[in-house]
Amino acid sequence: MKKSTLILILILALLAAATYVVMQRPGESSSSGSTGTMLLTYDPDRVDTLEITAPAGHIVIARASGGWELQSPLRYPADTSALAAALRTGAALELTSVVSTNPAKRGLFKLDEAGTLVRIAERGKDAETFWVGKPGPSYNETYVRKDNSDDVYLVGANLATVFKDRPNDWRDKTILKVEPGMVTDVEFRYGDTTFALTHRDTLWQVGQVNADPGAVGSFINAIAGFSADDFVDTTTTEEPVAQVTVRGTGWTLPLTFFRPGGSDRVFVRDVGRKQTFSVYSWRASQVLKRKKDFLAAGS
Repeated sequence: MKKSTLILILILALLAAATYVVMQRPGESSSSGSTGTMLLTYDPDRVDTLEITAPAGHIVIARASGGWELQSPLRYPADTSALAAALRTGAALELTSVVSTNPAKRGLFKLDEAGTLVRIAERGKDAETFWVGKPGPSYNETYVRKDNSDDVYLVGANLATVFKDRPNDWRDKTILKVEPGMVTDVEFRYGDTTFALTHRDTLWQVGQVNADPGAVGSFINAIAGFSADDFVDTTTTEEPVAQVTVRGTGWTLPLTFFRPGGSDRVFVRDVGRKQTFSVYSWRASQVLKRKKDFLAAGS
């Protein structure tokens, strides 16, 4: 073999080794199989407190008399679906083999103050405390470690989407949630123009004209399960673009809609709760209907 060929082969081998080291990134490794051991041992049905401490702040969610409540950094009903999903996921985290036992490498995995500390309590007593780090090489895994332990593991879940560090991600985004049959009439006001959609006997009518059943059905389903995409906790100076008042037997929900300039969102003000929500324009369009939208062709 020529000397130049041998040198070329050695150079290629060195390049391949260097590429492998760079791609792996120092201190990281992929999962090498299950250990058969769960990261956490708690009963989701017995949990009464979830705390999340991250660089973004401190979140406390706890059981209250009326259900789950976000208690810090503000008080607001909690999203029970998101909470239940997080607790189920946490109880099902199966460990892979140990990735690192070196405390000096915690920063490589964001398993120090740059990460997220999760505390789960059962019946007022600490049950589990663990750190959620950065995603693993596949981004469907996450580096974790138990608090007061140096052992770093990978688990098969993207925990950043489960144990979230934004308080708004834990707030109940429900604007209205009732059975469609509980809605009896809806009044719309656009500036000086007002009309009502009313259920009489077995028919929906706009004024004295029968409404299109398909259009009404789609609208009623949308308004009966109307939810927000986010919250607005500052005062809006925008002028209202519409007011929609939804009624049922013994209840009324007045909603005021605002459209911020240059935004793909619509603000919705629940006057009774004194809360303003943010919804995407496409979602708002499902409930901001005009009179013509409910009339059959030719009416």
